Amino acid sequence: MDRTIKVTGKAKLSVAPDTINVVISLESKHEQYIDAVNASSRIMEELQTSIVSIGYDKEDLKTSSFYINPHYENVNDNGIWRNILDGYEYCSELVMTIPNDNDRLSKLITCLTSTSVEPRIDLRYTVENQEIIREKLLESAILDCANKAKVMAKAAGVTLGEIINMEHTGGNSDICSQPVSLYRSKASDMSANVSLEINANNIELEDSATVIWEINGAL
Repeated sequence: MDRTIKVTGKAKLSVAPDTINVVISLESKHEQYIDAVNASSRIMEELQTSIVSIGYDKEDLKTSSFYINPHYENVNDNGIWRNILDGYEYCSELVMTIPNDNDRLSKLITCLTSTSVEPRIDLRYTVENQEIIREKLLESAILDCANKAKVMAKAAGVTLGEIINMEHTGGNSDICSQPVSLYRSKASDMSANVSLEINANNIELEDSATVIWEINGAL
């Protein structure tokens, strides 16, 4: 019979966001494929020119997703419903990463919504050094394992031996808040200057780890 003790440790951490991922979602429908391609290029160039005007580099605007798909309309053709090609839909998602600063955010949103583009803008609050946060969480989970194991061993009148196995059993795939949605309307509906005062909540994180020790002594 194996003489072992298996313990799962948990850790929680509340982290103040220091970074904002500004996510710009764009979509439009065009009759011809080439029109959709040209529209995507024009929109990208316009947004790049806009952010350069307030001190950013055009490379700061990253493309996280992009596609052009055929768009079909369901049409009744003499009692038979058919999918008829009626154009091409362009969709893309662009991301800019800036410090968590309301003044800089307001200036950027003003810049983006002053163009002819009709964007949807979402804010995802995060932290710059995610690996440091993950390491801190995992370390806390392992320490929780060790503390629990010591209490259990003492109560059972045994001592802990060698570690047989360690497993990382939890963790956050991405460290970010729920998106904050700002706009999805025509640029002409926007005020000349946007002033935002957003006090983002801390990001609540959890992690866990499992450790198996040999035990020595009588039970």
